[in-house]
Amino acid sequence: MSEYKHYDNIKDIISNEIEALKNIKTIAPDDPPDIYLYMDQVTAFLRDHLMNNNVHDDDKLLTKTMINNYTKKKLLPPPVKKKYSKQHLYFLTLIYYYKNFLTIDEIHDLLEPITEKYSENDSVAMEYTYRCYSKIHKMCSDQQEGIMADIKDDLTTVRKMIEDAKQEGEIDFSDEIEDYLELFLLITVISNDIYYKKVLIENLIGNYAQLNKDKKNKEKDK
Repeated sequence: MSEYKHYDNIKDIISNEIEALKNIKTIAPDDPPDIYLYMDQVTAFLRDHLMNNNVHDDDKLLTKTMINNYTKKKLLPPPVKKKYSKQHLYFLTLIYYYKNFLTIDEIHDLLEPITEKYSENDSVAMEYTYRCYSKIHKMCSDQQEGIMADIKDDLTTVRKMIEDAKQEGEIDFSDEIEDYLELFLLITVISNDIYYKKVLIENLIGNYAQLNKDKKNKEKDK
């Protein structure tokens, strides 16, 4: 495991780690080089740009085996003579985030309309991929402050809930228990938010995949 910071109390952990979210690295559209990379260079690039986002050393980024598997499963366009373009790195960056909460099949269903039309020999498709990723990156970067503000609002709500409980005499606890309860409730509230969004994402992808399947079946029946 990674070495964690040495905090004096739980409140410092919460406040400092929320602020640390602004330091999360993302891969900007112009970060990948314009040259083609071999697999070792690809994994090194991803490690250099994304490793600091992981809490644990055993949190796998994207290994050679994973990338080869993604290509076989058609989540990723095939390399060109065992080399990968900057567009491949865009796909891999998206997969890196998706794989934290989506299955391989769900990622495939989401990316299939792009990957099946993508071609390294088509300069228009390559430019389109670059422009799409640029818009995604800007949108996600713009979200960062809003996400942090939402978490801070959740923390304010949690603290008020605890204070109200104390004043009403519902719970009698020490400062140590109060601090733990703040951490516990904040994590639970954030987890609930993630759960609802995950359900929505899964249902959107599932229904979209079914829609595509129905369309293909109708075309076969014609």
